[in-house]
Amino acid sequence: STARHGVLFERLALGDTANPVVVIDEIDKATRRQGSQDIDMLGQLYSALEPETSQRLTDVSLDVDLDASQVVYIATANGLRTLDAALLSRFEVVPVGLPSLEERRESAARIVESALTRLGVRGVVRVSPGCVVLLAEYSPRVIKRAIERVVGAAISTGRERVGIDDFETALGLAPVPQSS
Repeated sequence: STARHGVLFERLALGDTANPVVVIDEIDKATRRQGSQDIDMLGQLYSALEPETSQRLTDVSLDVDLDASQVVYIATANGLRTLDAALLSRFEVVPVGLPSLEERRESAARIVESALTRLGVRGVVRVSPGCVVLLAEYSPRVIKRAIERVVGAAISTGRERVGIDDFETALGLAPVPQSS
């Protein structure tokens, strides 16, 4: 839909290898309906995934044929329900379960440390260890937003330490204190 060359041209003609890995994140979202029309956002992918047809794929913007037969595709999906059988048959489906409590806590701890470093406040603002237990119940996206809110509030009030109550407020689990 753009006047730009496609990702396969980018990887094959301009890249460093003839067998790049292409990751398609959340492929299940690409199949959603757009308004009242069905838009086949994956139409070109079917040919790219077939060994016979991938040997001669055309980049429609440049009108150039490519041999994409050595490209490796990895797709992620939150669910398979919206994906059709024809697409699924072209992939090896590997179900991945939810992480264990210990894995979620480890992930939350890493996200906290990474966010503190990214915000430039590692060593300036300390997060109580118990916060990781609370944060482990949330998605990485929610954890990052909560850290930004909590750290911002701590810095604006001159505090060097944040605790569970700060995160409960940021996550909407505790009532926001009213100023008098």
